[in-house]
Amino acid sequence: AIAFVNPPSESSVTLEQFVAQAFIAGTTEDFFRLPGGGIGLVVGAEYRKEKSRFEVDAFTQAGFFFESGVQPEEGSFDVKEVFGELELPFFADMPFADLLTVKGSARYSDYSLDNVGGVFTWAVDGIYRPVPDISFRGSYAKAVRAPNITNLFSPTTPATFRPIDPCDAAQINRGPNPSVRLANCRADGIPAGFTDPLTARITGLTGGNPDLEEERSTSWTVGGVLQPRFLPGFTATVDYWNYEITNAIANVSADEIASGCYDSPDFPNNSFCSLFTRNRNAGSPTFLGFNSFRNGPVNFARFEAEGIDFQARYRFPLGGNAGTITARIGGTYLIKNTTFTSVSDPNSEDDFVGEAQRPEVAFNTGLAWEIGALRVEWESFWQSRQYYQGIDVEDPTGFAEPNRDDDFWSHDLNFAYDVTEALTFRFGVNNLTDERPFAAEAAYPISAIGRSYFLGFRAKY
Repeated sequence: AIAFVNPPSESSVTLEQFVAQAFIAGTTEDFFRLPGGGIGLVVGAEYRKEKSRFEVDAFTQAGFFFESGVQPEEGSFDVKEVFGELELPFFADMPFADLLTVKGSARYSDYSLDNVGGVFTWAVDGIYRPVPDISFRGSYAKAVRAPNITNLFSPTTPATFRPIDPCDAAQINRGPNPSVRLANCRADGIPAGFTDPLTARITGLTGGNPDLEEERSTSWTVGGVLQPRFLPGFTATVDYWNYEITNAIANVSADEIASGCYDSPDFPNNSFCSLFTRNRNAGSPTFLGFNSFRNGPVNFARFEAEGIDFQARYRFPLGGNAGTITARIGGTYLIKNTTFTSVSDPNSEDDFVGEAQRPEVAFNTGLAWEIGALRVEWESFWQSRQYYQGIDVEDPTGFAEPNRDDDFWSHDLNFAYDVTEALTFRFGVNNLTDERPFAAEAAYPISAIGRSYFLGFRAKY
């Protein structure tokens, strides 16, 4: 009996990828030049083949385990691409135009996936340096991400669901547009006064979605680099960046599937209505209740983010034989980190800036002293304060104070000594001030180990 109810279960997932690429690169330096030099050119082609295969033992396929009736699954797709890049050095070593270069790149991809097909992406970026001390740079790009083999063909496995029914009398007048929900529920044969008859969870499936389309993104950056000649060894950069991803692939819950179906003006032809069925047997005690669900990745989400990255580094010698100092700092100011993942309200947004693991400001600093074979370095990491895990920055008032951690600052101290060119000893202290993780976090923004010490060596042969 034990052997029957508890036999070994075996399954395997095999992923295969084949890639072939060819390209030609060169310049027009020998026969045509712009004031800044020859035009650079790259053209090429690429072919990729992706395969996935999921295999499971016959005992599981027959439904004797909890994963009742899980079946083998496989899928594949290929993509053919052509691409090119052009670099135009308009000016170089000229008054108020020490450098002006513009690059453009483009790629056309033809996917065997019917829902993706042919897609075109492109980007342009440039750098302008009026004098050797300062440069300005920027970029703009349109890109796509086709669904990967896991998104499309991950194995289908059983699951259970208990969604809130948007057509229930208590829910019918809710949602971003109650009149749309009401009309769609009635069109689906749900009468006035309907009460959800379900008293327990229902079965269903979860897995990949072979009908996924590509994600699309738009990004642009602008910034500058400062390297003043009167301060050798100093470099500073500042860059503003902005990203937006639409038609993003994300997993949806059963509640989001149900509300997304009935809150859509495109009922019943939207991407959610086909993911569930209702019991249409009038003699059943669960008549008109949900009786099956399937969830998995769906194209519906949108993400927006913008911020400013900054970095500075200064390396300079001390007087006499006192060695060299290197100071650095780099970090990010996060302006926006917004997710639009409401299937029923495409205009709803959730900004995560200031929430757990998304500080508004974070930076690293370091100060190193090198003298002969000895290097001493102090490193630190700082983050601005954040709300506790699970608290939305839009409405933190429903939680008892204090509802967020203070800012965080940790320090490390490292020593290294080169005994010879081939042998280096290292030792130091991590988390010098014995900082602890934030409340409700296991190991963020630092390990729960606390202060620790290390000693080691590196040898070259």
